[in-house]
Amino acid sequence: MSYVPVIGLEIHARIKTRTKLFCRCANEAVPVEANRHVCPICMGFPGMLPLLNEEAVRLATRACLALGMTICPETKFDRKNYFYPDLPMGYQISQFDKPIGADGHLFIEQAGSAPRRIGIERLHMENDAGKLSHFDDGSHVDYNRAGAPLMEIVSMPEIFSVDDAKSYAEEMQLILRAVGSSDADMEKGMMRFDANISLRADSNAPFGTKVEIKNLNSFKALEKALAYEIDRQTRLLEKGETIVQETRGWDEGSGKTISQRSKEIAADYRYFPEPDLPPLSITQEHIDAERSKLPELPFAKRERYKTIFKLDGEVARLLVQQEDLAQYFEQVAERTGNPKAAATWVTSILLAELSNAKERLEDLRFPVEDLARLITLVSEDAVSLLSAKETFSIMYATGQKPDAIIAEKGFLQVSDDSALLALIDEVLAAFPLQRAEYAGGKTALLGFFVGQVMQRSKGSANPKKVGQLLLEKLS
Repeated sequence: MSYVPVIGLEIHARIKTRTKLFCRCANEAVPVEANRHVCPICMGFPGMLPLLNEEAVRLATRACLALGMTICPETKFDRKNYFYPDLPMGYQISQFDKPIGADGHLFIEQAGSAPRRIGIERLHMENDAGKLSHFDDGSHVDYNRAGAPLMEIVSMPEIFSVDDAKSYAEEMQLILRAVGSSDADMEKGMMRFDANISLRADSNAPFGTKVEIKNLNSFKALEKALAYEIDRQTRLLEKGETIVQETRGWDEGSGKTISQRSKEIAADYRYFPEPDLPPLSITQEHIDAERSKLPELPFAKRERYKTIFKLDGEVARLLVQQEDLAQYFEQVAERTGNPKAAATWVTSILLAELSNAKERLEDLRFPVEDLARLITLVSEDAVSLLSAKETFSIMYATGQKPDAIIAEKGFLQVSDDSALLALIDEVLAAFPLQRAEYAGGKTALLGFFVGQVMQRSKGSANPKKVGQLLLEKLS
C-alpha cells in the first residue's frame, strides 16, 4: 500500500547581527578558540540580566514581512525549561504564545508544475544553545554559540513529498539571504532543520502519528532522513505495527534515523513569561521602516525573468539561486538588449569557466562590458559562436579585449556580398554534378555547398549569409 507523507519543517536560522541576542558577546559562526565569546550573561551566571539586541528584532521583523506574515504588535519572551549540558542557563529564552510573526507563506516550484503555496505558522526569536562534541574520553562543550540569536520558522503541515521539503528549505534560504536577515550558511551552522513527518492512507485521511527528526544540517541530510523515515514508517504500517510518537536523530554514517527520546509537548517545557525582559512593542513605524528595506524577493525575480525576459524556468531558477550571478546577468542583459543570449552565456559558458578555475565572479579579469560586446558580435553575425567561445576562453584567462582577440585570431566573419559571391561561384563551378542534382530536387546538398564555401574561406565566411546567397543563386 502507498502512503501519503505529511511533512512540517522547523527551520532555525542564525540572525545576522554583530552580537548575541541578550549580551554583547560576538555573534560569530567562524571557528575560534572554544569558549572565547562568552560572558556571565550568556553563561547564565546568577544575577545577570539579559538586554535585548534591537538589531535582531529589526532583522526578524524584516524576515516576517518577506514571508508575508502578520507582525505581533505586543510580543514577549518566555522561558523554555529543560536541562542539557549545552544549555548553561538551564532554560532557553524563546517565544511561546506571542511570536513576533505569524500566518505567512512562501511559494515553491518543481519543474513542469505550477508554483505551490506553503503556509508558515509562525516565526519566533530565541537564543541558541552551545555545541557538544563527543570523544572517546568524554564530551566537550563549547559555549561560543550559546546565546546566539535565532529565528525559528515553523511551516504548516502542507509539504507532501521529499522534493517539496527540499524546495521549501532552499526557498527559505534564498529569502533570508535576500533580505539580509541571515546568511543561512549551513556549512557554518547558520541554518538547520527539524522535520516532523507522519503518513496517512490518502490525501483525505486524518494525519498519522508524528515523528520528529532533529538537527538536520544540510539539504542532503534533509532529503535522506525524510526518505528513510517514510520508508521506515511504511514498513511498520504494512506489518500492522503502531508508529510511536518520538524524537529521532539522523545518523549520517548508517543512513538511518535513530530513536532519541519520547516526543515532548509544550507542557513538558513549563513555559512561563521571561521575568527579566519586559513585553516588546513593535510599532507600525518600525514595521514600515523594515518593509521599505525589502528587496525584490526570489519568487518575484524568477517570475520577472520568465515573463519579461522570456527565460526558461530552470535558467531563471539557476540565476536567482546566486544573487551576485543574477545581478551580473542583469548588467549583461541591459548592455546587450538580449536577455536570452545573456542568460545562456552567464549560466553555461561563464559558470563553466568559473567552475573549472574554482573562481568567483569577483575574480573576473574583464569588465561586464567586454562580455556584452562579445555577445553583441555573435548576435550581429560578426563572429561565429564557436569562435566567440574560443575568444571568451582567452578573455577569461588574460583579460584581453574581445575585439583585439578576434582581430589577432582572424575570427571576424566575412559578410561582404561580393566576396562571398566570388567564393560561391568557385564552388558551384567546381561541383557541376552536385549543382545539377540540387536542381533536380536534392535540396539537402545546400549544406554541402555551404561547407565547401566555409572551407575555401578558412572558416571566415558568415555561414548564415552564405546560405542565403546560395539559395538566391540556386533558385
